[in-house]
Amino acid sequence: MVILLSEGYAVHQRDILTNPELYGELNLLELRVGGLFSNTEYISAQRIRTILIQQYAEAFKSYDFFASPTFAMVAPTNLVSTPSAITQMPSFTGPYNLTGLPAISVPAGFTDEGLPVGLQLAANAF
Repeated sequence: MVILLSEGYAVHQRDILTNPELYGELNLLELRVGGLFSNTEYISAQRIRTILIQQYAEAFKSYDFFASPTFAMVAPTNLVSTPSAITQMPSFTGPYNLTGLPAISVPAGFTDEGLPVGLQLAANAF
């Protein structure tokens, strides 16, 4: 999150300061949090990211792709359609977003309640 939020703040800093009304409440809060990280924290996060990329490269020497659920839970039936409710759903997309590895979520069926379930497929960089 350090990298994502810090870079988001860097891109949007001018508009956040001059036109905060252009952003939704949750997005504005997250972007402002990104401005709180130190340079040291950002560099440390980038170093960890580099190690993770190397570890995935090593793992892909043995596997062609990884398959996992997209989310750590099935879609709740009472999900309120708000940004905060959606962002609180635990997902397995983070490592691929962080490493830049190609990944896709494809439909994999439905729950007993008829809600969709996603299967995430990730591969090595090409």
